[in-house]
Formats: sequence, C-alpha cells, structure tokens
Amino acid sequence: MGLGCQLDGLTNWRHYWNDHFAQHGTRPGTEPVGIRSPSGDSPLGASDMAGNVSQWTSSAYELYDPARTYDRMYHAAAGRYMAVRGGGWMHLRFQVRTTERFAAAPGYSNHALGFRCARTAPQGTSAG
Repeated sequence: MGLGCQLDGLTNWRHYWNDHFAQHGTRPGTEPVGIRSPSGDSPLGASDMAGNVSQWTSSAYELYDPARTYDRMYHAAAGRYMAVRGGGWMHLRFQVRTTERFAAAPGYSNHALGFRCARTAPQGTSAG
C-alpha cells in the first residue's frame, strides 16, 4: 500500500502503517514540499496545506461554542492544550483536510506533526 491508497477505515490504516513500518521503519511518509504544485494548490495559490504533516498553531485549543454540550474530553482539553491543524500523512482519509483540528500538549510529537512558517501579509496586498 502506498500513499495513494484510500485510508478510509482503521483496518486499512493499520495495513498501511504496518507496510510502511516494515519498509521504512519510523521514517516519516512525507513528500517534498511543492511536489503536488501547482495542480494541488488552492484557488489562492496556497500549497501543502494538508496531507504531509499536521501543524502546530500558536492558539490554545478552545471550544467553538462554549454554550454547546461537548464530550467531557473536549472540555478538559479546552484552554489546557494547544490547537493543531490539518491532517497529516498518518491520518485516516477523512482527516486529511485543512479544517482538521485536535488538541495536543506542548512538547507532544510524532512523525506526522510539524509546523508552518507564516506571516501577516503587508497592508495593501491581496492573497492570490
């Protein structure tokens, strides 16, 4: 199974990970930056936003709607952990999206977690 397989369930993910581990050990299954560009870029030209690694943010993990009832796990994480965004190469198919979000303790690491350098665009410029 390669990176092109459909990781649409836990069984397929386990097969993929076992195969990857047997061939590569713990080496990450990431791809070089820009390898899917320009065909995989967003309409505004952003590339590599999902699929390689999930990305640390500088934001604390917070509930989207504090008035809503969430599982206790989410309440326990809110304000105590950092928000991580985007699906990485080890995630299931439905998680490989830019809107994927989870909470992680500072210092947590794995082979599908990284960071993205970003800056605010100068005033008067537009994306795209």
